[in-house]
Amino acid sequence: INKAEKKYSFVFNTFGFINGNTLNNLGKCVKNIGCRVIAGFALHTPESSPIMIRYKITSENSPNEREMRKFNNFIKELDVKIKKINSHEAIKEIEIKENRVFSLLGEKLRGSSFAAIGEKCIDKDKCKKCKLCQQKCPYDAVYFQDEYPKFNEKNCKSCFICYNQCPTQAVNSNKYTTLRYRKPNDKIVSKLRDKTSSENIRVG
Repeated sequence: INKAEKKYSFVFNTFGFINGNTLNNLGKCVKNIGCRVIAGFALHTPESSPIMIRYKITSENSPNEREMRKFNNFIKELDVKIKKINSHEAIKEIEIKENRVFSLLGEKLRGSSFAAIGEKCIDKDKCKKCKLCQQKCPYDAVYFQDEYPKFNEKNCKSCFICYNQCPTQAVNSNKYTTLRYRKPNDKIVSKLRDKTSSENIRVG
């Protein structure tokens, strides 16, 4: 994202089991490019991590009614702030607090085998050479050699994008060959559309 000196912005993320410090980290990233953060929200959604799915922590029914009310209130409050900005009114910046407990926990898990996807490999019989895994990887950990994907394990941060997003399930690891999450849960898509349609909010 290019520098955006003093532009107003908001941050938003979804999470499965625990949000941790995602919103705080997003706020820091946006502030680092010069933006002013005026709103932030984290929405509880179905779990996409195979690690959590393995332990049957799926949050399948999230967001619940209470969480959806909070989400809709966030959108309404953001809309009010946008109208004020369009009327050239000053909007106060917000501070998204860091949760130190989650920060310390995240540091421990980051280097642990529990959170790691493991050494990855390709099922050549399933691989269609579409290069989606390379395109999706945010850490430049996937490259192609002899027409098939290879993995730079030093760059890998175990985000599971290549594993979850492969359309033919050709990406495997020495720890995971099943329990994939490829697309938004049908329940949440329907729930967001139903709950936001009356507010004229587009979902998608």
